[in-house]
Amino acid sequence: MSSSAPTPFPFRSAAGREAPSRAERLALIDSARRLQLASHAGLLDKPLRGKNLALVTDTPESPDTQALRHAAVGLGARVAMLRSSDAQTADVANTARLLGRLYDAIHCEGLAADVVRRIEMHAGVPVFDDLTHEHRALRELAQCLEPDPADTANGIDTLRYVLQAVLMNSLA
Repeated sequence: MSSSAPTPFPFRSAAGREAPSRAERLALIDSARRLQLASHAGLLDKPLRGKNLALVTDTPESPDTQALRHAAVGLGARVAMLRSSDAQTADVANTARLLGRLYDAIHCEGLAADVVRRIEMHAGVPVFDDLTHEHRALRELAQCLEPDPADTANGIDTLRYVLQAVLMNSLA
């Protein structure tokens, strides 16, 4: 599946906490549907192959963290799990710059909003703030997709495609 130029989406970062417009929601649903169709047709290549995503969390086995990890891996990204304490050092700016050199994007789960904003300010890469937990709107958007019986049988819910659409819009 080829993609057009990425369009920033409000869920992309800590700074983008405003509610997405109707057009942005429709564009994300459309991207998620295209990913779902391509996946079902066996046409979804690995558009994020070679990309590295850091998941900063103290709950790596939580369903939300695993949903994001599976979404990223499904697109070919490599995912590293980091403890929250790894990002909340005394010198957040230098830590963020280092993470930005090592990873193409950083997802922070359970960190204070001011810490996430400082990481985003210095990392130089997209920084996501609790995509699956805080942004319930993503779950609502996932409900706009029709579940596929094959996905359900394989434990894949429609949230995966919405998360993949967010990742694609930010990283591809």
